[in-house]
Amino acid sequence: MDGIKLSVIVPMYNSDAWIKRCLSSIFQQGLNDDEFEVIVVDDGSHDGSVSVVKSLQQAYPNLILLRQEHEGQGKARNHALYEARGEWVVFVDSDDTLVTMGLKFALAPHFDDSCDIIGFRYVIEGETEPVISVGVGFKGFAHDYVRENGLPKHCWNFAYRLDFLAKNKMRFHHLMVGEDSVFTAQCLLMNPQMITLNACLYRYNVKNPDRVTTKSDYDHAYRCAMDTVRCVNDLFDLVEKYSVEYNSELYNQCIDSINHHKEYMVDRFLAADVSKEQHDHVWHVCEGTGFYPIYSWSASEVVNVKVKRDNKIIKNYWAYRIYRFLRKY
Repeated sequence: MDGIKLSVIVPMYNSDAWIKRCLSSIFQQGLNDDEFEVIVVDDGSHDGSVSVVKSLQQAYPNLILLRQEHEGQGKARNHALYEARGEWVVFVDSDDTLVTMGLKFALAPHFDDSCDIIGFRYVIEGETEPVISVGVGFKGFAHDYVRENGLPKHCWNFAYRLDFLAKNKMRFHHLMVGEDSVFTAQCLLMNPQMITLNACLYRYNVKNPDRVTTKSDYDHAYRCAMDTVRCVNDLFDLVEKYSVEYNSELYNQCIDSINHHKEYMVDRFLAADVSKEQHDHVWHVCEGTGFYPIYSWSASEVVNVKVKRDNKIIKNYWAYRIYRFLRKY
């Protein structure tokens, strides 16, 4: 591994407004240049993103730029995983940042621990800046973590031992949204040893209007909805593959986490403006893949009412139009 402890992987697409501050935050972690590398994968940008990264390479010899055609951030991360040389891997989205000195004081001390995954906390950008704390919140097998917390939504608030990813041939699926949820879920459902830190190391930027999960144009919202259906189908396959159903507490947590993805799908579906033909296509896909019906494991009447509403939206075109109209008010 060339003595490199950490590979930081940054997929990038048309991020010239954000990438400089993202990379600057990564290089403000207090690590020596020979301890880590930063791999930026340009996913076919057609703005000034590549020029920004190239200009920073002059100051940072451990900054690597890879390029590919526009194939999505899942494939961009896979591209970097093939090239990574660190013992550990961390993912950072190009419009997000790391908390200053967090990797040195909170993450690095655990690189030699007997575990394959290290989780850490994150903060929404603009909220109170966290104080870097040390200490471990959870230590044990990943199934116990999922039983307490459910399946994670993101890949970027975990560090992964590269040998663990390579041994299990872990790669991201080719989805617009949800590819990181599937990746991290599979890592945890394999039940490796893991720890989670009390430290908040990551700033999540929700204000980027072009962020793939919140971009508002109709076609994009429709594609997000359809990819979320595929994501949910992949998650169900993982639950079956790793025999999660034999542990009722673990299974119920997994189903509850999957239902949150279904809620997101309905939200994106309502943000689109689909025809009856498109709606019927989505309905048949949802029915055929097991996405529909949405089941609730919650005792909350509010949640149960929302689940009933979401099922109506998926099944009935006119219910979809009514709730889409009401969404405006």
